[in-house]
Parts: sequence; structure tokens; C-alpha cells
Amino acid sequence: MKNEKLDSTKSGWIQDIGVHNNENLDSKKSKTPTAEVSLDNVKGCVDSCVRNLLDINDKAQKASSHESAKKATQNLDSINLTHNTQINSHSLSIRAMRISRGFAPLHITSDTINSGNFSSNANHANIPCQSKSHTNNSKTTNLNPKIFHLNTLSAAFGAMQKSSIAFGFHNHIIVSPYMGDLFTPYNVANFRKTYDYFSTNYGTPQALIADIHNQYISTQIAKEIAKDSKIPLFQVAHHHAHFNALLLESSMKGGVGVIFDGSGMGDDGTLWGGEFLCGDSKQVERILHFKPFRILGGEKHIKDCKRLAYSYAICNDIAPLKAFIESSYDENERKALQALHDTGFNSPLCSSVGRLFDIAGFILGLERLSYEAQSGELIASNTLKLAYDILTHKNQTINYNTLMQTFSNMPYNPYPFHITQNMIDMSECIEMMFKDQQTSKNSDMIAARFIDTLAYCILESLKRIGTDYAFFGGGVFANYALCIRVKKLLHTHNIKAFFPKLPCSDYSISIGQLMYLQHFV
Repeated sequence: MKNEKLDSTKSGWIQDIGVHNNENLDSKKSKTPTAEVSLDNVKGCVDSCVRNLLDINDKAQKASSHESAKKATQNLDSINLTHNTQINSHSLSIRAMRISRGFAPLHITSDTINSGNFSSNANHANIPCQSKSHTNNSKTTNLNPKIFHLNTLSAAFGAMQKSSIAFGFHNHIIVSPYMGDLFTPYNVANFRKTYDYFSTNYGTPQALIADIHNQYISTQIAKEIAKDSKIPLFQVAHHHAHFNALLLESSMKGGVGVIFDGSGMGDDGTLWGGEFLCGDSKQVERILHFKPFRILGGEKHIKDCKRLAYSYAICNDIAPLKAFIESSYDENERKALQALHDTGFNSPLCSSVGRLFDIAGFILGLERLSYEAQSGELIASNTLKLAYDILTHKNQTINYNTLMQTFSNMPYNPYPFHITQNMIDMSECIEMMFKDQQTSKNSDMIAARFIDTLAYCILESLKRIGTDYAFFGGGVFANYALCIRVKKLLHTHNIKAFFPKLPCSDYSISIGQLMYLQHFV
């Protein structure tokens, strides 16, 4: 294979590939990634990561308890495949997980030559304003002036995790580097310093916008600046901002967005994260969502997969799972958790698909998360193991191409689920997963069936809505296994799927916030 440089003119966004793990940027010694990556090097990295992923999966499967399974999967943190790159079953398609120093500030402008509007693998022929011409500036990309225009210099403050700041004016958006999660003093100080730096270079904003979640540090900082500088502050819901970032990247004025993530404040004050939204950059309607359950004790307990599974079992009357978990709690713990559920005290309702992954991860042996998205990586590695076994059984060559092609072509085998009115109920799926695990059925198959169930939930929901095109965003869609299965399933039913090249995570929230703000300033 000829050694080619990957750049924005050939394969889209090549950002932060295999350089950092998924940590907060607490050290000033973080390295800046190189902009030159060869296809051979990336492919070799992927092949190596796949082998490591399968090896760790084998160790996890041999673990005899929840605790030992957790220890066996902790090394997944060192695998850069799912942290930093997005692979595709049909080609070596790289999607950004975050924009690192050296690639940012990222300048998005309508004044540059059209570079294809980030379009994923040119599968979206119906997207307007696409062009086959290219730009030579890998840090600048096209923005459709009909989609975005701000009359006033404005600043967006993003979310709490994967934080970013964006300044917008006319047809220009300037996005900061990835600044990590705002959970540490260093990251918060760096966030404030970045705002000051942008203000010095681009001017003092005349309008600000932040997330509606008032406990987000980014929102609190925006409120402080607005108060001190007497600048008007606007706020927009988390998932609407996700939706808007997809509209901007696809150059679409409206449509249906499938937004799956860990959690974010919804318009009704509950935690969303499994949403089907329909609308435009100014207003969206929540058409369908996953059935909510309570986060017992609040968001500080979202890493406790066992507690999440217990709450889900109580909410949905899954007696076998409830009894299994209760056996590990003492009487006082059981009473306390039941009281939290019954009263709802400090236990918000949540419709998050990310939390469903954590519940599925618990069933597969992961009692508590050691890092974000650990359950998603465990489930993805289990599903990939099935493709590996098929190739091994057929005595075929195992590499990136054969593994992804085999994985993509595996028959679908979803668990049962139900859609009633505007709600998707996965309780029967979770109950059957638990029963299968208790009867010592193949954990790889259980994980694959969970992924396929989510894919079919998406398919049936889009068919109910009556659309043949949908945008996909939110951190859950960093899971390559889910993306591959969803894309293939929708393709067979003539539904086009748009997956972004900009980060699908909260990094792009600031971009979507500016899309909303343009209607008010």
C-alpha cells in the first residue's frame, strides 16, 4: 500500500490520533500531536489495537466475578482506538474525538473554498452545498452562510465535560482546543484563561450563551462574566446544541436528530440522553425518547453501574435482577436506596443511552466504572470478538479489513423492546440479557445482541417518525460497534445516516450554542 499523508483534503479531520489517553488535561506537559499520519501507520495502529482489544476481552471473559472482571478490563484505558479514532466497516474513515493543540483554534468560515462540509464518506448526496473542491488549510473549513450568520461578536461556553469555547461573528466560528473536563482547578483556570485570550485577540463579545444546566462550571463562569461585564447571556438545552452542531456540519437547515449521550439537562428539568429530536437551529421538539429511570443519589453516582442497574430493576419491576443486586447490599443500604427511589429525593429521572450501556456493562461483569465509557468499550470489544471467532473458525486472515467486514455483515439478532406512544422501553432487553448471563450463555453474543437492539430501536423509531434521513450525535456514537451496525441496518432500509467528522462529544456543544444564538442577536 502506498504511503499517503492524511489531511483534510483526502479523509477529513485527522485530529489527536493515538496521542493522549482519555484523561483530564491536568499537566502542562501534554504533548502536541503531529499533523502527518500515514495510512499504513494508522492501519497498523488499528490492527494492533484490535489485537489488544481482543486479548483484553479474553481476560475479561475468564474473570470469575464482577470484581475480577472489572480489573481485567481496566487496561482498556490505554487503548487509543476508541478514545481517539472512529473506524468504519467500509473504509478507513477517521472521525475526530477532540481537537488538540496544534489543530486549534479551529477556524470555521464561509470564506474558504468548499471542502465537502465534513461529509462522512460522501454517502450523503442529498446534503446541499457540497463540493468536490478542496482547501489547503487543514485548520479552516467551510461553513454555509445560509445556515449560520451572527450580527454580533458572541461567545459560547460549551458544556462541563470535553469543554471548549467558541467565538462567532458574521460567518466565522473560532473554536478553542480541547480543554478537558471542568472538574479540576487547573482545567477551570485554563478555561478562564482561554476566554481571556480569545477576548484579547478577537474582541470583547457582546452576547454570551451557555448550557441550561446551572451547575455546569462553564455556565457559572458565563454568568459571572455576563454580570461583571453587563453582557446579555442566553442559554440553550444541551441536546439542542448537539443537534445544532450536526445541522451546521451537514449544511442542513433542519431535520431529525438522534442524540445519545451520558446525560444533559433537558427542557423539562430531567436528565436526557436518548433523544429523537425534530426541528431546526432555533427550536426542536422531542419526538421520541428512552423510558427514564432514576439516578439514585444524583449524578455523582453515575459511575456506580450496580446502583444504576438496581434503580432500573426497581423502576421496571425486573425481579430477578433486583433480587440479585439486593443480595450484595445490607438491609440499611436496601432501605436507603428504596427510599431514594420512592421519594425521588436527589434522584433525577434520566433517559440516557449512556447509562443503559453502564447497566449492560454491569450484567457483563463491570460493577463500577474506572473511567468514562468503559462499559461501552467492554461491550464493543465483546461484539468484535464474535467477528474474530468467525474468521478463526474459517481459518481466514485476520486484519482490520477482514475483521470490520465480517463484523458489519453479521446477522442481526436483537432482544425484544417496545415503543409505546413516544417512549422506547428496553426493560425486556435488560431482563433477557441478565437471564442469559445467569445461564452462562456467551457474553460476546449478549453484548452483540444489546448493540443490535439499540440499532433496531433507532430503525423502528425513525420509521415511526417517517423520515429517510437522520443526524447522529452525542458521545454514545463514539462507539464504533454501534455506528457500524446502525449505519448498515439503516442502509438496508433506505434511510441515510449522517455521522459527523467534528467530535460527536460535548466538545462541539459550543458550536451548536452559537447556531442557536444567531436567532436572538
